[in-house]
Amino acid sequence: MSEHAIILDIDGFVVEISSPCEVKESFEKIRNDFCSYLQKSDVSNNLKIIIYNYELDSSALEKLKFKKVFRRCETAQDRHIRYNKYDESTYVIFNYAQELAEIYAPCSADQHELCYLIILSRLGKNFDRRGCHRIHAFAGSYKNRAFALSLDMGQGKSTMAFEMLRDEKVMLMSDDAPFSYEIGDKPFYPFRRTRKEWKTDLSGKKKELSRQTAFGINPARPGFNR
Repeated sequence: MSEHAIILDIDGFVVEISSPCEVKESFEKIRNDFCSYLQKSDVSNNLKIIIYNYELDSSALEKLKFKKVFRRCETAQDRHIRYNKYDESTYVIFNYAQELAEIYAPCSADQHELCYLIILSRLGKNFDRRGCHRIHAFAGSYKNRAFALSLDMGQGKSTMAFEMLRDEKVMLMSDDAPFSYEIGDKPFYPFRRTRKEWKTDLSGKKKELSRQTAFGINPARPGFNR
């Protein structure tokens, strides 16, 4: 397998990630995130992602009408092609007819984050068609029995999860978006862990000083093919 290409096989959902550029740092992070799913040879893919480490020439997009959909994302649609704009230098162009995503991002952190999110999104669509659905929940196992804890945002799901993980018999599968089959099997997706540092001023208000995000594979079931 080329140094500038990664092939993943996630329970039959095959992703090819490539780049004509030098994106060594991003590739190392992606390989680490998906170490249980790496393939050594090319196979027919369900999704192709190409990463460019430079800015997109956006002059051709001037006629498109972008609308804000998230805090940091504006989007425009032209038939079967979607354009996501994150800032003046960071774009994702997704061709639904070809299942092809092109990432234009000079920042390696953006390359990594956007690649991860694209895989998560398209994998979710593929699994939906197979009767395996992503749910907003903390998922783990206790004495080899799987469980999922689902609560509305802000109701303490993460706090409860961290308290449960104090018990060595509790193993983490996913802290936010596990997949669930109707038959009860609970596969996992590489989960994200975020560490934040806060400072409280004299008025009692909290200010976020820094944020570090890391990715990992479920230690309870290494090599589990979803």
